Amino acid sequence: MKVVSTESKEFIVSYDLRYAKNDSPDYSKLIEHLESYDYHCRIQKSVWIITYSGDRISLYDNIIEYICKDDSLFVSDYTASTNHHGESDFENCFSKRKGVTNYVTKNEFGSKLS
Repeated sequence: MKVVSTESKEFIVSYDLRYAKNDSPDYSKLIEHLESYDYHCRIQKSVWIITYSGDRISLYDNIIEYICKDDSLFVSDYTASTNHHGESDFENCFSKRKGVTNYVTKNEFGSKLS
């Protein structure tokens, strides 16, 4: 089922899957659900930007049913002012979606990371 948005806002969704090495549950339904949102971008292994027409709490409620009780889930409003370093698909996410967010392409840490 594709989740279609009207009057959408952007949210950061992050999860920590805490399962025993020999007891790995199938998280394909979680990934499928996150990919069902009208706009979604996986910026790191377990961090996504999701566009959603509801509020943060209802987005959380929509996602929590796809993870196990020992896992953790973080959902927050997205702000265009971000800092990042290292391997990420952040720029690619927004290059696909020009004009929708005020993402600043310059890394605000600058040369301090070199």
